[in-house]
Amino acid sequence: MKLVQGVPFSAKGLSETTQTLADGSKVVRKTEALFARDNEGRTRREQKLVGKDASIIFIQDPVLGLAYVVDGQVGLVEKRPLQTIPDIQLAPNMIFGENSLGTQVLDGFLVEGGRLSQTIPANSAGNESSLEIVFETWYSPQLQTVVKKTTFDPRIGRTDFRLSEIQLGEPPEALFTIPDKYVIRESQRGVRSLVVEKSKE
Repeated sequence: MKLVQGVPFSAKGLSETTQTLADGSKVVRKTEALFARDNEGRTRREQKLVGKDASIIFIQDPVLGLAYVVDGQVGLVEKRPLQTIPDIQLAPNMIFGENSLGTQVLDGFLVEGGRLSQTIPANSAGNESSLEIVFETWYSPQLQTVVKKTTFDPRIGRTDFRLSEIQLGEPPEALFTIPDKYVIRESQRGVRSLVVEKSKE
């Protein structure tokens, strides 16, 4: 993730992975989440647990340089330092190609499409033949975030992600606040979802 300030919004997100088995049958997995970003660039993702009436909440606070993982079922919060990575180094054995998909309107927002293909050469990751993974993303310059993304990966199948019910405006402050009743456990491990750059706009 990148730090974006001054463009607050909230939305729903749906991710669906479809895997085709050797006998032709398909396994479909769906996950839902609620997203929010405030004016200061703090983000919240409330991820619903599959098959349960419960959620795990991920909060990133670039103002304080902290990230939180909130488990409401047990009233426990894990607090971690928020790492900043200025550049991403790509693996040398991977070959990339990128093409533009033009523009379209999704959920009322103009988005720009791009297709990125990643080729993993044979015998570089335990694979007998080369593998091609394709990412199609639709990015909103106004929101400064990806609104739709499709990944084609022969190892796991097809994954579709889409934001919907996007609402501009400042989310409630309480969404980014840890309740006093929760137990906070500190960890020195950096979060996996990283701030990679600060928006220049």
